[in-house]
Amino acid sequence: MSVSIRYRMRPVPDESVVSALSAVKGVSMRAARLLASRGISDSSDVERMIAPAYERDLHNPFLLKDMDKAVDRILRAMRDGETIMVLGDYDADGVPATVIANDYFAKVGYSNIRLYIPHRHTEGFGISPEAVEEAKAHGVKLIVTVDCGVADVEEVALANSYGIDVVITDHHQTPPTLPAAYAVVDPARADCTYPFKEICGSAVAFKLVQALLITERRDIPEGWEKWLLDMVGIATVADMMPLINENRAFVSFGLRVARKGRRHGLSALAKKAGIDIAALSEDDIGFSIAPRINAASRMSDPREALELLLSTERDVADARAKDIELLNDRRKGIVGSTTREAKKVVHERYGTNVPAVLALGNPTWMPSLLGLVASSLSREFDRATFLWGREGGEELKGSCRSDGRADVVALMRAASTDVLAQCGGHAHAGGFVVDAKGVHRFEEELIAAHGRVVHTFPTELEPEWVDDELPLKDATTRLIDELAPLSPFGRGNPRPRFLFRARVVGVKNFGKTGDHLEIDLFADGARLSVIAFFASDEWRRIATIDADIDIVGTLERGFRGRGVRARADALAPRGTLLS
Repeated sequence: MSVSIRYRMRPVPDESVVSALSAVKGVSMRAARLLASRGISDSSDVERMIAPAYERDLHNPFLLKDMDKAVDRILRAMRDGETIMVLGDYDADGVPATVIANDYFAKVGYSNIRLYIPHRHTEGFGISPEAVEEAKAHGVKLIVTVDCGVADVEEVALANSYGIDVVITDHHQTPPTLPAAYAVVDPARADCTYPFKEICGSAVAFKLVQALLITERRDIPEGWEKWLLDMVGIATVADMMPLINENRAFVSFGLRVARKGRRHGLSALAKKAGIDIAALSEDDIGFSIAPRINAASRMSDPREALELLLSTERDVADARAKDIELLNDRRKGIVGSTTREAKKVVHERYGTNVPAVLALGNPTWMPSLLGLVASSLSREFDRATFLWGREGGEELKGSCRSDGRADVVALMRAASTDVLAQCGGHAHAGGFVVDAKGVHRFEEELIAAHGRVVHTFPTELEPEWVDDELPLKDATTRLIDELAPLSPFGRGNPRPRFLFRARVVGVKNFGKTGDHLEIDLFADGARLSVIAFFASDEWRRIATIDADIDIVGTLERGFRGRGVRARADALAPRGTLLS
């Protein structure tokens, strides 16, 4: 459990509002009460939420600054037969974005394309000098980036010196000076007036395809581009974009497309993960699909994930999925051991007096896996977390995750440049390079930055909201079905969170290394199984047989869709969890 997090029950809603919302088709009284307690009172907002519409909810791609320039340059390259390099990031946003761009060029019959994804360990994030040199060697005249490039000022200058134009499509925060690219399409630009800023890199790539087809439809059937939404939906969930505004449409329609099973690689990956592709959910993406896509770059070569998603033959897709499953198994083992080690350091170094920012590292830790470890620490200790390691050479690289309040990029930019040699990302997640000579001052610099960037940190921690207290007898699949129209759930539209008060009647460890707990609860004649992933030592001390406890968590279907269980967010002795 977090050392400082507070939980508070949402206010009792106005019954007249509840009644009005329940009149919306598909909204039960319980779902209406939940929405009203979250401050939603407009029936039209609820209708948009539960029934996204493609034409209504997606914004015009030409509202993105420089989109017209990007489209003109790409179409000119195709008319002139120029070699185009599509350069994507190596994660579960950048790889799908590369697939989106590739699918467009394949559909319009333009084959003079090179796909390039930098190697995480040898090149790092974004446009690398190696990528530019390869582009030059193969006569590339235009580089189109997806999900990267906005911070690569020097690399774009190098490309320009070789006579190579660069069109950047990205969504990460922009540096003070933009690269001198032919076009920079990024909703995060201060001078971009796009109506919704928080779309992922794959969504920007999809917008580019939309704009290209609006300008030159060629012989492509109307609506063909909707088949690309499976990649946008996966990337939106994987990159933890808020599931509001047009992101709801991206994920809703993306899930519908994915469930049709047309993409062999995605179906093969789902099968390896024990997922029925016809019933794919946002949780399946977040907990199973995205980690496996990311495992390719973290443990080997990102091109393995790209080849999987581009597979047109079932046997090739099955072979690639098998390889990635093995990589993911290795990844889970190393992440588990590194997480335990990092948490031990925090407990031994700070006890319960955890500083405003956690910043630590070890030369033996794998930088490619530290984002996952940082996520775990930021959840448990409720602090923005920065972790570094070393992997080949002398460079110290790391990843950071926000606690939900801190803008990690703003923090890094406020730190001294003789400590942080490079940094990038967005408010909730980022990457960095630590100067080896300044690493001993890494933590103090970020804590000092925390004091300076006060506007990103409230003086009092915001509470985590609990939607309702739920008797165990009401924790049913029927309730899950009632709340299903409010999905997809994620940041900006969290899965309904309940308080369970009960007695512990069973506890067992599970997982290869016993990191997780299954807690059996009993109250008023009903039982409920609760899963606590990566349970802390504190949780293990509290959840003992016959203990009366409170658990805050979410409901989900049981293993392979059988029955119902809860997933714990927090637990504490009876009466101590809510403020």
